[in-house]
Amino acid sequence: MVGRRHRVHPAACFADVALAHALDGPFCATRRALAAGTIDVDRAAVVHAVHALTQQHDTLPEGTQTTAEQHLLDLGTRFDARTLRALGKRLCEVVCPEAADEQEGRALAEEEDRARRLA
Repeated sequence: MVGRRHRVHPAACFADVALAHALDGPFCATRRALAAGTIDVDRAAVVHAVHALTQQHDTLPEGTQTTAEQHLLDLGTRFDARTLRALGKRLCEVVCPEAADEQEGRALAEEEDRARRLA
């Protein structure tokens, strides 16, 4: 209803609501940066992607989410949302290189297994 009244696509409305919920939860630094005008809504949505990092890895050291969020916020002051999104895809390598190495090792082993089966 609100989307129709303001001519906003429903997907954009759902994305805004999801971001609002995330900012109401564990992403206080992002909420403060958005409120202060340090980052815009598009960059805040990218920082929300930190959640994906914590979902991909079961055993991240405590504080990794906070470190990742702060790292993206720092980058968000220098890069646009599109570039920030690309940098965010390599976030694990920056904030938790051990976990990134472990994940890369597993992927390489799977690729080698697949190559052996096909040979």
